[in-house]
Amino acid sequence: MSSQWNTNMGRREALKLAAGVGLACAVPIVGHATSTASYDVIVVGAGTAGLTAARDLLAAGYRVRVLEASNRHGGRVYSRTLGSTRIEMGAEEHYLARNNPIYNAIIGELGPGAYARAYVGDTALSMDGGKLCYEETGYCESDADIRDNWNYWRSYGSRSLNQDYSLTMADTVLARYGVGKGHRAYHLYDSYIAGSIYGASLDRIGAASLAQQDALWSLSSQVQVLTPHDIGYVDVLNRIWWNELLPHVSLDRPVTHVDTSGPHIVVEDATGDKHHAHKVIVTASIGVLQSESITFTPTLPEPTVEAYRNIGMGRGMKVALRFREQFWASKMAYLVTEGLACSCWIPSAYKKGTDDKLVMCYPMGDNAQILTDRAAAAGGGTAGDKVIVDEMLADLDTIYGGKPSAGFIDALVQNWTADPYVRGSYSYPAVNTYAPNLPSKRKQLAQPVNDQIFFAGEGTSNNNPACVPGALHEGKRAAREVHASLGGVSNPPAMVS
Repeated sequence: MSSQWNTNMGRREALKLAAGVGLACAVPIVGHATSTASYDVIVVGAGTAGLTAARDLLAAGYRVRVLEASNRHGGRVYSRTLGSTRIEMGAEEHYLARNNPIYNAIIGELGPGAYARAYVGDTALSMDGGKLCYEETGYCESDADIRDNWNYWRSYGSRSLNQDYSLTMADTVLARYGVGKGHRAYHLYDSYIAGSIYGASLDRIGAASLAQQDALWSLSSQVQVLTPHDIGYVDVLNRIWWNELLPHVSLDRPVTHVDTSGPHIVVEDATGDKHHAHKVIVTASIGVLQSESITFTPTLPEPTVEAYRNIGMGRGMKVALRFREQFWASKMAYLVTEGLACSCWIPSAYKKGTDDKLVMCYPMGDNAQILTDRAAAAGGGTAGDKVIVDEMLADLDTIYGGKPSAGFIDALVQNWTADPYVRGSYSYPAVNTYAPNLPSKRKQLAQPVNDQIFFAGEGTSNNNPACVPGALHEGKRAAREVHASLGGVSNPPAMVS
């Protein structure tokens, strides 16, 4: 096999080659990896990073098996249908073409009308028990607390104003504006900034860490969303990249142990099956790594453990609600609430061809944890989801005088915090994630372990964490490192009886 690193090979040709056409062994089909299977590379996780790494390595001719813990691929790219509309219960925001191959790939598949700019319209802020103020058209500037919040929007990303790496965002907000928990404007900082952008609570995010992270961002600042009402994010990624990878993916295979002590790597899943390879790429979320539900022999080196323990993992969920009638002003694109919903927006405003009246709410941080606890106390499952939906309606009812509950039809809940195979929304910069004159914990986690274990995911992205392009870049980075180590030679380990 050629050692050329060529990921431009036609998809069907590359995957046909890697599947073993003309070779002695065939790759097991989805969900049927066996304990006697042997590969060049095992990939843990079938999210964006894992599937991207697998795609590039398959295109280079390696035998690859992806082990996915859940019953579906895509990770935190998760599209579902509410009414007649495909909506995103995971990643939703898209970025322009700069440093983002997804954008042009989707334009090539769906055409230039695939995208629209997100959140076009006015932002409504709920204050003092449900009184709405519109930022552009509602005279919010008369409220001194709102003006302070606007000033913080302009300054929280400044490295010159955020140099103390021991402080959280909550510390800086309290010191500058006197706003702490219980203040009438605390939700403007906690839900509107920390929650809606970074998926965490204000008192968990490192102020200087965040400023450093934001300075490294290399994607567009403008955010796009998909407009076809019948196509979701996962649907189009399936069409352009992922469907042809699925024969190499085994679902319902939570990895429990990775053993690198022998002549080759042995990866064990929850069914007891053992999978053999020379390299393993671990794309589990920061939340899963922190849970240490995957064990390693020998144990991971202290710098690796220190890295994932010092990257924040947000607590969060998405709740999509469908109504009979529109109760919100047509000019409203975004809503910041005072209650557990945190923030909401209107997917039906940009989904073309739908008559559904949809609101997406985004509980994050402490609010998400409160909802998770209440749902668990109700027994979880459908009963737990009902508790969460009722809390969303109660929050909206406070603002709109009971109209949301009166016109409610149905809802979808995706609680990423309660998902045992994700354990949170996405990563955020904690107090110790970045430090002056030192590599970030994200870079530290991305370092290979003994040239055998490679970590990748949005959590290892130093420049573009907490987004799909960041995960894609990291999957490609890990694939390049594995290819360089294997030298372009496919030679799965011989099985020992």
